[in-house]
Amino acid sequence: MKTRTHADNRQIIEEIKHKVDLLQVIGQSVRLRKQGRRWVGLCPFHREKTPSFYVDPQEGFFKCFGCGEGGDVFAFLQQRTGQSFGDVLHQLAQQVGVTLPDSSKSIPKVSSQHQHTLRLAGDFFTRCLVSHEGKTAGPMN
Repeated sequence: MKTRTHADNRQIIEEIKHKVDLLQVIGQSVRLRKQGRRWVGLCPFHREKTPSFYVDPQEGFFKCFGCGEGGDVFAFLQQRTGQSFGDVLHQLAQQVGVTLPDSSKSIPKVSSQHQHTLRLAGDFFTRCLVSHEGKTAGPMN
């Protein structure tokens, strides 16, 4: 029995991302309009009156320049639905007809509360790094 490597798992994730129609997934939650090679709309993660939410289907990512949310299709669905990465992975794999190996069931589940806590911690440390004190701290060599 062959053991799956991290590279094998990464390849499966990339295959799913390649097969998923990012515009269709995000378009179920956001009204998008074409602007150049990207698509723009109102961000679903915060209230805004002018669009700051961009989707680049060629590169496979979204980014909101208002609230800072961004990422790939997995990140969008995790943030939008509160599901774990593993749940989103299984859902998308099923939608696009990719069979996941049994080992994929061992992907750890992270609760939406845990995800929220991690996001808050990340925001806090980002604010610390860009604060006056953070800027003056300089490199840690």
